[in-house]
Amino acid sequence: MHALLTLALFALLTPAPAVDGLDPAALAAWNTERIELTRDGMYVLGGWGAASVAAGAIGYAIADDARWRGFHLMTAGWGLVDLGLAGLSLYNNDPAAAATLGPAESLAAQLGIERILLFNAGLDVGYLTLGAWLWERGLRKSDPRLEGFGQAILIQGAFLLAFDLGLYGLEAQHGETLRLMLTPGGAGVAGVF
Repeated sequence: MHALLTLALFALLTPAPAVDGLDPAALAAWNTERIELTRDGMYVLGGWGAASVAAGAIGYAIADDARWRGFHLMTAGWGLVDLGLAGLSLYNNDPAAAATLGPAESLAAQLGIERILLFNAGLDVGYLTLGAWLWERGLRKSDPRLEGFGQAILIQGAFLLAFDLGLYGLEAQHGETLRLMLTPGGAGVAGVF
């Protein structure tokens, strides 16, 4: 019995062996950095959202032109969505849980954020198209409110495209570190993923 207790205590106090040569502490540190990178990105998105809400609300209150009122209304609406998305992401970003992820879960989380950002960039191109279409339709129909909607969506879409592609670049660069960590000999597996 004493031997079993000693063995159990030894197992609890001994650091876990590296998985396939991967140091668990290095993986935990990498995951923490991934969470921090995503969190910083969400602070940027939330800041943009807050600025959009404030500028849109103030602009709407003082504008007397239909185009500008439409512009500011759409700007505030997009700002609310950006704030909501950033807040939800920050709420779900748990650094403590990320530090417990194994190699497969870490890679899955990394690939997930990269795919989301690329998907969002595709949506952003759609927003730019929609904004241009609304602006053109407003001009064609002599509807200044549609013109303002279109112009606001173009600005929001352009920011979001730059944001998503910029954050994707940072995330992919960080992900390459994990890919190298997971590859025997550190040769990298970027082409596989």
